[in-house]
Amino acid sequence: MRNTLHACVIVTSWALAAGLAAAQSAPGPASTPAGPLAAVYACADEADDARRLACFDAAVGGLRAAETQGTVAVLDAARVESVQREGFGFSLPSLPQLRLPGGGSAVESVTLELSSVSVAPDGRATLRMSNGQVWRQLEPERLRGARPGSAVTVSQGALGSFVATVEGQRANFRVRRVE
Repeated sequence: MRNTLHACVIVTSWALAAGLAAAQSAPGPASTPAGPLAAVYACADEADDARRLACFDAAVGGLRAAETQGTVAVLDAARVESVQREGFGFSLPSLPQLRLPGGGSAVESVTLELSSVSVAPDGRATLRMSNGQVWRQLEPERLRGARPGSAVTVSQGALGSFVATVEGQRANFRVRRVE
């Protein structure tokens, strides 16, 4: 895990364009790239000190307004990792991957505390974790050592699958997240 703090800005709606319109119309460079921080970055290229300050004031004002309106959110590296861990196991193809700029690594496994285990008539177990995640066993096989309070590690397997291992046990088993 990196010790350096990174920030990831997420645009949650197209209303950001309206919130930054004032900043982009402020004195500054003729062309700026698109994106929520583009107006701020563009101000750095302004040679005249007074114009650069006016540009930064307008750009930061637009960004602050967008954040206040809820069209922009700033997440630090710790929050990004937390969101990745909570979403681990879900496939959400309609949403972009939440990653840190510069290729921050995605979560590849999580270790969770087991709250309860129930076994269906078909022999497949459902594992409820203390953080609210629910994982279902894909093949019916007896789970040894799976008791409330046990640590369960869920890791990414091949081709988008997931495998779980109960603390103190050598065997792993395939699972799918259901909640």
